[in-house]
Amino acid sequence: MAIRGGGHNVGGRALCDDGIVIDLSRMRSVYIDAANQRVRVQGGSTLGDLDRKTHVSSVLLSRYAGNYQMEEGGKIKATVRVSGDQLMFSLGGNGAVPLTTLSETNFFFPGGFPLDFVVDAKGAVTNLFVHAPCGDFKFVRTETSGK
Repeated sequence: MAIRGGGHNVGGRALCDDGIVIDLSRMRSVYIDAANQRVRVQGGSTLGDLDRKTHVSSVLLSRYAGNYQMEEGGKIKATVRVSGDQLMFSLGGNGAVPLTTLSETNFFFPGGFPLDFVVDAKGAVTNLFVHAPCGDFKFVRTETSGK
């Protein structure tokens, strides 16, 4: 027995001869639960399905570009910039890493840390929250650059 997902595998080893194949390739829905910071993906989904569902345009991403400073202590700085259709995050002057998009204001840092941007009633980005295992860290926007 074999289970076929998105239809891609290495060397054709995902299927079996003279066996039963459970084909999930038409089950391609992606469900976004931004409130709980979860994504649920059906068994036949591909990375392309996920990207299409979570894609945010570079025009919208550019509103997050800028410099941020940790509210408590104020010594740690973060920079957010846009590279193509990707939001990049740098902490304390270290190399920038790509953020995975979950929604228009919710992203994931590599390693699974969620990041949330706070937008005020006028649409201006005011803060960035990093939700790490050791606690939540609030960064205040200091300037709009880094595009």
